[in-house]
Amino acid sequence: MKLRRIKKTLENYIVHLNYKREYLSGNQPGYLYTDLNNLKYAIEKVKGLGLYESLISEIQTTIIFSTVQDEIILTDSKEDTRLKKGLEIMRSGCHALLMILKELYQEEDDESTIYIRMPKIKDLEDLSKKSKLLHAAISQSILDPSIKGNIKVKSYDIGSLWITVTVGSAQAVKLIGGIVWAAAVIRKKKRQFKTFEQHVKCLDIKSDSMEDLKDAQKKQLDLSLKAEANNLVAQFYKGNDAEKTERIKYSIKQISDLMDKGVEIHPALNAPKEVEDLFPDFEHLGLIESRIQELGAAT
Repeated sequence: MKLRRIKKTLENYIVHLNYKREYLSGNQPGYLYTDLNNLKYAIEKVKGLGLYESLISEIQTTIIFSTVQDEIILTDSKEDTRLKKGLEIMRSGCHALLMILKELYQEEDDESTIYIRMPKIKDLEDLSKKSKLLHAAISQSILDPSIKGNIKVKSYDIGSLWITVTVGSAQAVKLIGGIVWAAAVIRKKKRQFKTFEQHVKCLDIKSDSMEDLKDAQKKQLDLSLKAEANNLVAQFYKGNDAEKTERIKYSIKQISDLMDKGVEIHPALNAPKEVEDLFPDFEHLGLIESRIQELGAAT
């Protein structure tokens, strides 16, 4: 997925790397650089991809990064030469890289595409086990007439464990986003309960009281899991029956466990914002909150 992300980012911002530079004659000749804010923003995006970091660090020592103005006149020929050389190397390099990536990834992702990041794999048996669990967790929920889903592996990203998967329909992608979000919520609750349990152990509480605490936490977690599942069933399925709820509960639980092992599930890079927002930010899972307003309403 990293190469696809680089391609998408360059497509969005490369136009701003075509910096605007104009010679000014007169009593104090120099070069006018304009549209600096867009240029600097594009440079930051390229750096965020891990590209040309040393070169960009050098560019960031030039005068354009010490001003908030959107244009500047450089009268120092050495400073102008240093800036122009750095910008030109980065611009031409990004253009060349984008051309290569466009050849590698000519087919655009459709609305039924998701990306899955697999964790570090020990061996083929480990890969098979995790893949089966993931397939079961997804198929339990989307292989339903209401969702019109299916599962097909589209590609493996070069040099990584990112798998591109099509799931049959845009509705299936949205449901998976909801399941992954709910799984992140349940994962957070499990971690909070575990932390609290460790804290209570330090208080040297009697063993029977500890068991009562564990039972209470398990019941609360089961209620939360059921509430998350009921919420998704109400949103995505025709008819609200116990079987659908159990299937969604299974999917949430399995994906939550897989997330603990390092699995990530993301929308396609070109997914609309309303679909992108259905999936959690895997860099900030600790901040996630349930989308259910009243958990106490669950039965």
